[in-house]
Amino acid sequence: MNVVIFGPPGAGKGTQSAKLVKEFNLFQLSTGDLLRDEVNKKNCIRI
Repeated sequence: MNVVIFGPPGAGKGTQSAKLVKEFNLFQLSTGDLLRDEVNKKNCIRI
């Protein structure tokens, strides 16, 4: 199952994702978390 949740910051995407992960034993991938990790590793250029 692939689920994509879109919305503005603070809309509850993370809250709903956590519930779906728990209920259906899914894997959560957050593009925001991935980008922040890469910036912190100095692999990306901050604009």
